[in-house]
Amino acid sequence: MKKLLLGFAALVGSFAATAEPGDVELVAGDYRVVIGEEPAKWSIVQIFYRDKEIATRTGHYSNILCPDRGKYIGAGHTEGGLEQPLRHSLTVDGSPVKGTPGRYTGKELVFSRESMLDKVKIAVVITLTPEGLKVTKKFTATAEQPVHLFYLYQFCFTRKSTGYLVARRDGSWGEGKFTDNKKFPVYGEKQAFAVCQYVPEFGLGHVVFMTEFGKVSGLNMLWDQTSYHKYYYWIDLPKVLPAGYVSPEVTMVVRAFPVKDAAAWQQAAKSAVAELKAQYPLLPQPIESDAGVTLPPSDKFQAHKHPINVTPGADYSVEFEIRKTPKMSAKPIDHYVMIGYYNAQKQVKSLFVAAANVKADGEYHVVKGAFKVPQDAANVNLYFYNSRSTGTVTVRRLKVTKQTVRTE
Repeated sequence: MKKLLLGFAALVGSFAATAEPGDVELVAGDYRVVIGEEPAKWSIVQIFYRDKEIATRTGHYSNILCPDRGKYIGAGHTEGGLEQPLRHSLTVDGSPVKGTPGRYTGKELVFSRESMLDKVKIAVVITLTPEGLKVTKKFTATAEQPVHLFYLYQFCFTRKSTGYLVARRDGSWGEGKFTDNKKFPVYGEKQAFAVCQYVPEFGLGHVVFMTEFGKVSGLNMLWDQTSYHKYYYWIDLPKVLPAGYVSPEVTMVVRAFPVKDAAAWQQAAKSAVAELKAQYPLLPQPIESDAGVTLPPSDKFQAHKHPINVTPGADYSVEFEIRKTPKMSAKPIDHYVMIGYYNAQKQVKSLFVAAANVKADGEYHVVKGAFKVPQDAANVNLYFYNSRSTGTVTVRRLKVTKQTVRTE
């Protein structure tokens, strides 16, 4: 899939760096956001924080639908057709504004728009406050729609950033540096809910944060180009959206934060992410809910992997409910639950194994246990299996609880 993006490179570098006639500029506190009419189709084209251009006019933002390989639709992309703007509006502190081009300042500025991407109608709400930028999207298939890929979010962040941090649901972090090598240092990271970048020349960092993380799934990507360090969110969708399909509402927050120096940037980024996480808590994962996660029948090996956040050296209790429906494989190893990890030698180390002998009677059974996390354990996961069966396996209401140590 990476090759699909290489065709974008010819378009990079032909964009203006300053406001143009027809632009809408929103100003709130330290933030300024520029929205372009053409060819941007009323999407964001620049983001400023304290007059520093953290996202540049060097590429396409907004959303890109690709019904088939290489057929991009959206903003300035026309390989698969034109994005068709339907309507747009602006309110400043609750008051509608007539004739949108120009600069507007307020405490809450809301720019709303709707457009068509082939047979997909998308509604976008851009909200700017002194706290930062929030972009909310929801889309509907007006008729059956083939989907090769759909970039729901794109931000062309400045190429002046030198490093990045990725915050994952399991509490771990990914990190790296930009080298202008035109590659993707981040490509995947489905468990990432925040991606930060550091811009030493500006003395600041910025973060993209998905609210209600867990509502949808997709890939986080960073493209290390010479004209930008671009962020993408590639949402998971079926290959064909049925007519009438309505997506969940998805919101991304963009904020900047001051950074004293290179030694302090990662801690500043983690503090910014922690603040956002407190404001926008992650949704419970499906396996923790009443509905749970179900593995369907399969005539081959099949497993579900669920990351769990644990501390090396600590003791934990675990509880969940499991249901199996006929007919399971004759081998118990094909339909059990395990908590474990891979050690430095790439060997699987089991910490907890259970539920192999739970009956396939269509009823939920409560399973309880305990395990200790070794000091060398990293990336601990719960795995459950449903291989070579004609029945289903569901795990729900998972609880993993750290045990406190009493001191007399």
